[in-house]
Amino acid sequence: MLAPEPFFEPRGTPFSEYHRIKALVELGYEIDLVTYPVGQDVHLPNLRIYRCARPPFVRRVAIGPSFRKILLDLLLALHRVQARAAGAV
Repeated sequence: MLAPEPFFEPRGTPFSEYHRIKALVELGYEIDLVTYPVGQDVHLPNLRIYRCARPPFVRRVAIGPSFRKILLDLLLALHRVQARAAGAV
């Protein structure tokens, strides 16, 4: 799964993702989640979280559109491609 937002933070989309992931792991699926470098760690069985690189000036990501998200989306895509090439995800 790709989560182009902070995971986990107590707000809309991360709540939705958390509950979808929880339902899938309870059904026996293994989930590799690629997400932003900010957010709280969540511990669920069969869930592995991969975070992209964090630029030094990014400490949090606000709700709504921002230039930070464009940069993080590029880093997320690059991380996903590198992980895929290495066979990690």
